Amino acid sequence: LGIRRARESLNRADLVLFLVDGSEPIDNDDISLFETVKHKPLITVINKCDLEQRFDRQTHQQIVVEAVEISAREQTGLEQLKDKIFHRITGDREQWQEEGCTPNLRHKAALENGLRALNRVAEGLTDGLHNDLIMVDLLECLDHLGEIVGETTTEDVLDVIFEQFCLGK
Repeated sequence: LGIRRARESLNRADLVLFLVDGSEPIDNDDISLFETVKHKPLITVINKCDLEQRFDRQTHQQIVVEAVEISAREQTGLEQLKDKIFHRITGDREQWQEEGCTPNLRHKAALENGLRALNRVAEGLTDGLHNDLIMVDLLECLDHLGEIVGETTTEDVLDVIFEQFCLGK
């Protein structure tokens, strides 16, 4: 079950962070895993850069085409990693700032679909529709937002929304 879910997440991923232990040489399992993910947009993250390096960049050049060295323990290299992730996801920063903050077409479609559903919620409230009918559109909106953040909504979230906006009372 866990492997299947991991593969599904990998297929949906917009960017893969391929983490290697810089203090250890690459083994066959690492190479096999890299072969699985190399077709995706990829950043190699070489951890433990604060220790003696046993990862041979020359031998494994295909793995380190785009790499960032970090030390999770020492908290070094994390800003460079964040910047690299940001630039890989958003592309040209100036264009991104001019056009808005939607990093890819899948997110844009989810936001547009969510907005349409939310507009139907507003229309339903204005028109005095029954709360059960409004809830259908609200659930659809939450599902679209969940596509972006990778979460599904729960009844607890809906309860909070209905309590805060006094819907259905």
